[in-house]
Amino acid sequence: MSDYLMKNFFTIVLLLFCFMSSSAGAEDTAIATIAKRCNIVETCTPLAESDDVEAQLRLVLIHTMKRSAFLFSEDKLSKQNLKEEAEEARKNADRHGAEILKWLQMAEKQEDVRAFAQLGRLYARGEIVAKDERKAADYYTKAAQAGDWLSQHQLGEFYYAGRGVEKSRLMAYVWLNCALKRSAAQKGSGTISKRERIEYLLSAISKEWDVVQIKEAQELANQYILDFVAPFQPMETK
Repeated sequence: MSDYLMKNFFTIVLLLFCFMSSSAGAEDTAIATIAKRCNIVETCTPLAESDDVEAQLRLVLIHTMKRSAFLFSEDKLSKQNLKEEAEEARKNADRHGAEILKWLQMAEKQEDVRAFAQLGRLYARGEIVAKDERKAADYYTKAAQAGDWLSQHQLGEFYYAGRGVEKSRLMAYVWLNCALKRSAAQKGSGTISKRERIEYLLSAISKEWDVVQIKEAQELANQYILDFVAPFQPMETK
């Protein structure tokens, strides 16, 4: 599998995780219902145009898969020196990219956390849209405040490195604590590796501070956890 295809494969995996696992999104039963109604663009579009956010996000997933297929075709055709065919595949990929952005922006208008999170990732990577870390940070903030732990993690990383926001060890510590707490109920090897990264950063930050600074930072983190983690946790894990 080429590096390009691998990159887009993981994009699809992230989309699936984002759309189907976000605690701040729709209930599983709603997702299952829309999945049965929305298997192709033609059946999804009328629902999406009537402001059904699940249909909008389903279209994002469908167009992402189609875009990835055309990008793979472009890569393969380019290696075969079929320039015209490769260019046509690129145009088709761009067309699907425009559809992805269109439906994400419509879902964004409905304050959907999954749309915020995915737009943050697109702007952070410069995928489909021009790379803009300030916009990425803004979207990650919205998703983080709505309980998305992956966005809380990314926002912590942004504050730690000063990407799109003013560098702040304090805010990095706060959001990384939120992500660590929020991810407690999540499973999977990907989650484990992210939790290890979060724990590493929290440890590195703590080593820079004295006891008083750590206490003050933890107090702020605890307040953020109350505001942006606790309301989204399953009842049994609060």
